[in-house]
Amino acid sequence: MWLNIMNDKNNAINTLDDFIMVVDGMIPQDCIDDLLKEYKTSSAWMDYAPGKSGGDSPATSILLTHPTVVKDSPVRQELMNRLGKYIFEGFDQYHKKYSKRDEGRNILDISELVGLRLLKYKKGQSIFKHVDKYTNPDTNVSIWPVVTFTLSINSNFSGGELELLDGRCVYEAKAGQCVFFPANFLFPHEVKTVTRGIRYAIVGWFV
Repeated sequence: MWLNIMNDKNNAINTLDDFIMVVDGMIPQDCIDDLLKEYKTSSAWMDYAPGKSGGDSPATSILLTHPTVVKDSPVRQELMNRLGKYIFEGFDQYHKKYSKRDEGRNILDISELVGLRLLKYKKGQSIFKHVDKYTNPDTNVSIWPVVTFTLSINSNFSGGELELLDGRCVYEAKAGQCVFFPANFLFPHEVKTVTRGIRYAIVGWFV
């Protein structure tokens, strides 16, 4: 059952998928290459989201902005600055549209980007259907984000599709492509099983 919203201004009917935005080419290939070169063989990979991962073993992730990851590494700090710039530029398109900025409003009262992670799914791995909640790894305090994004890093694998809205919206990976969507109970999503190769993606939340 779709949630229908009447827009009194022009009598248009919006459905939930209208609040999903896809931004192609959000980060350039050189940034992708530098990211994978720096982290592909890193020892910082950890099991991701116990209870949500499926397959032969949990998907793994690196919390890219955590002090233990970037501390004493100018290369990683510079890489995070570049990556953050591209993410905020892409998100600005989403924010502009849905915050009603053209009307002088700010419905999306966003203050920061949190939980920026690089994810790795090997063959046989997936993420179960869920909605997002961000838990600070240092304080164990949880917050409910406003907007989720998932940014594809590579496309040389099979399976691993991102599915939203109980499979109504399916996105195959395209390197540099980012999908933004609301982070609430109306937008359950999952990553289907990777059947060949390794799927890399970056996820994060705006709060």
